[in-house]
Amino acid sequence: MIDTYCNNNIPTTVSSTGGSITIVFHSDGGVEDAGFQIDWQCQLPTQAPSVDFSVDVDTTCSGIVNFTDLSTNGPISWTWDFGDGNGSSQQNPGHTYQSNGLYTVELTATNGIGPGNLIQSAFVYVNMPVAPNSMNDQVCINNTASLAASGSGTLNWYNVPTGGVSLATGSPYVTAPLATTTVYYVEDVITSPVLNGAKPNNTGGGANFNNLQHLIFDVYTQMEIIDVEVYSDAAGNRTIELRNSSGTVLQSTTVNIPNGTNTVTLNFTVMPGTDYQLGVSGASAIDMYRNNANVNYPYNVGGLGSVTRSSAGQNGGLDHYYFFYNWNVKEPDCVSPRTAVTATVNPLPSVVANATAIAICDGDPVTLTGSGAGNYTWDNGVTDGVAFNPNTTVTYTVTGTDGNNCSNQDQITVTVNICTGVNELNGISQVTSFLNASNYLELGLTNLEQGNYSLVVLNALGRVVINEQVKVSSAQQTETVNMQSVSKGLYYVKLYNANSSYTVKLVK
Repeated sequence: MIDTYCNNNIPTTVSSTGGSITIVFHSDGGVEDAGFQIDWQCQLPTQAPSVDFSVDVDTTCSGIVNFTDLSTNGPISWTWDFGDGNGSSQQNPGHTYQSNGLYTVELTATNGIGPGNLIQSAFVYVNMPVAPNSMNDQVCINNTASLAASGSGTLNWYNVPTGGVSLATGSPYVTAPLATTTVYYVEDVITSPVLNGAKPNNTGGGANFNNLQHLIFDVYTQMEIIDVEVYSDAAGNRTIELRNSSGTVLQSTTVNIPNGTNTVTLNFTVMPGTDYQLGVSGASAIDMYRNNANVNYPYNVGGLGSVTRSSAGQNGGLDHYYFFYNWNVKEPDCVSPRTAVTATVNPLPSVVANATAIAICDGDPVTLTGSGAGNYTWDNGVTDGVAFNPNTTVTYTVTGTDGNNCSNQDQITVTVNICTGVNELNGISQVTSFLNASNYLELGLTNLEQGNYSLVVLNALGRVVINEQVKVSSAQQTETVNMQSVSKGLYYVKLYNANSSYTVKLVK
């Protein structure tokens, strides 16, 4: 802002080194007086810009710096070099440094005549907190990871290296179940202390007030107005506004304020500047206390700013203090660079359950083994790789664990049959077997229920090698099965129908 002129304090000349001037005129709607007339002229530059610029802070613990162009002679384009490999073409850019250091800043401003240049050596000092120490984690697929970090302040977690929304605070950070390896980022935030300022309370003369007035204040370094104290004479919603020197609303919040003394949370972030306004929206019923006596401007705001006056017309606004007392403010928090923390996701092993045989006779041994992992645990009391003698059909489950401590399971069923052979009697022998010299299996069927039967020959792995149909039509009957194409080994011959089942063990 160039200046403010009130009542009969009318300037004779107003000039600007920029490319334009904006004039905001406020008048009393109930008064009819002469307006104003402006004569203007434009002076085109006759030489290249005289370059100058400033920063809101030249020492920062957050890495955030806002630059302001102060060049004269009407520049129309700008080229910034922030000294860290980044730049901007905006007139008044903001920049976030990612690393600590002392940075040289250069600005080239150009008009129709040509460019001008200014280099400010060792101009910005960035001193952010040290990045957190961290510990990665390894998990099995679809499990949560626990990521640990340590620092001197508050730890905030993100899924992006810069910007983004915080996922969690503190350590450890427990992720959602993960399907793939994922990188997270953690920063250390040193919270700035809360400072107090402005008029501490409403002592002195005054009363509740219900018209539009505001406080005017300057800010020296970026700050946050956390909260203020108000004295309300009626409960209701008020919209509190932060405005620039021209009255444009920068931030606002609507708060339900009860009757009486109340602390109102604002959380307004204010950049360095002059003649900011803190007031209440015209749409709100104000009805809050203001002082009109014992007011002593300026009021310090924690060393970060100063309340300089009010918008009242009397005595340049120095006799009145409106609405907002006992400000709590703070500088931006100090934020470290982010540390990458990796949650490595390992696949599950492909575990396979194996058996020396999946169909055996009662009393025969079988050995179960696992493959595809490193260590194996079986249920039902089975030890991996150790033979045992089951007496009933059971489905066994093996759990295999690999070197990443990831586990998976598989199952296998071992069928136990009661076998009847040439030398095995079960009451009156009903089925006998004999492999003749021509490699034909002769089955003697005695006193079997007459009817149709299925005849299958299975190898030791339980695979069917012969499948035939047999019709029993007499009390004593012989059936012949061709075994010539079957290789040597242990076989089980099973004869069954819906009512009966007979199994014979055969070694060829």
